[in-house]
Amino acid sequence: MTEPTSASAPLASPGDPSLRRVHVVVDLQAPPDGAAGGLEGVAEAVAARLPWGRLPAMTDSASRAGAVVAADDSRSLEVVLLLEASTDQEAEEEAVSVVREALGGAGLDEESATPSQVVVRDAYLP
Repeated sequence: MTEPTSASAPLASPGDPSLRRVHVVVDLQAPPDGAAGGLEGVAEAVAARLPWGRLPAMTDSASRAGAVVAADDSRSLEVVLLLEASTDQEAEEEAVSVVREALGGAGLDEESATPSQVVVRDAYLP
């Protein structure tokens, strides 16, 4: 007799790191109009400065290519990161730290770009 298989996500024990998808919305206070490429240019600059060494779960080009998206209607950026963390709070703190590092590397200070909303989800759930 064969054991039934399940396509569900792997279950982590409490306290074990698990893969989380973290969405960080970055509000841009200073209009990026002067930046080369406008808002898209800002998104590309931030994406180029993401510290990939701190994001070992994002090794494929597809996840890296879609990591930073410009939202023209709200003059903001949405940064989507995959990272391992033991708690949602830990994932949120690490994601905000990574985003701030990328913003600083792209020449944006805390007065011109601020992470405003953070949503943490299990990476295996839709």
